[in-house]
Amino acid sequence: KFWRAMDGVSAVPSLDSVLRPLEEEEGQTKRRDGRTWNQLRSPSAEQSLLNRPDGSARFTLNKTSVLVAIYGPTEVKLKDEILDRATIKVSFLTITNSLEKEKEAVIRNALEYIIMSTLHPRTEISVLIQVMSDDGSLLAAALNGTCLALIDAGIPLHATVAAITCAYTKDYSFVLDPDAEEQRSAAAVFTFALSSGIEDVKGRVLVSHTWGSFDERQYFYALKTCQLGITTLLSFFRKAIEKQYTTTTP
Repeated sequence: KFWRAMDGVSAVPSLDSVLRPLEEEEGQTKRRDGRTWNQLRSPSAEQSLLNRPDGSARFTLNKTSVLVAIYGPTEVKLKDEILDRATIKVSFLTITNSLEKEKEAVIRNALEYIIMSTLHPRTEISVLIQVMSDDGSLLAAALNGTCLALIDAGIPLHATVAAITCAYTKDYSFVLDPDAEEQRSAAAVFTFALSSGIEDVKGRVLVSHTWGSFDERQYFYALKTCQLGITTLLSFFRKAIEKQYTTTTP
């Protein structure tokens, strides 16, 4: 079950009327890898990779790749039991197999909103995220891979979630889906995740994770940029899921 997007995905249309005049400067400036400021690296996804978990998915943005496994709903330990909903646990393992508690908390908070946990009270849903390679935008890739793995596991969701990272560079420009070098040299990095579902047609911000120095205007420009970029990812998700069910349906 594999789906790959077309190379050089342009995620953001012209933003002349959005927030600021720097658009003219950024328009077609080429980045180190040949992308324009508003281009995503080509996303790819593969589901049902693993046999033992209830669902799994790999999500890749060029050299950034995560593998996600979903277990549950299963029996929960008494000390972790919640009477009216499922307990959601997230483990985020780096390339060196060390845990990243901050990313675990960010992802768990998003999942507590989108998972219909009240349908499975006094159970546990475990999410294991393994970083395969990291070349920037790792948190966004992990959120996207987790959403695809939850769908593969058949976990009931209020909405799907898609995430994108945006960097504000030291030469006062924005770049979408930064690689590791662009993140290291950035003045600020923003990762946003938005929901998409029947009750969230326009998208609700589930994750707003920031690093660095920025002002209010720059924050909202980054948010608007990511919102427009996420529409491309949601379209990619739909095609990936459609292809999965087309492949598996007799």
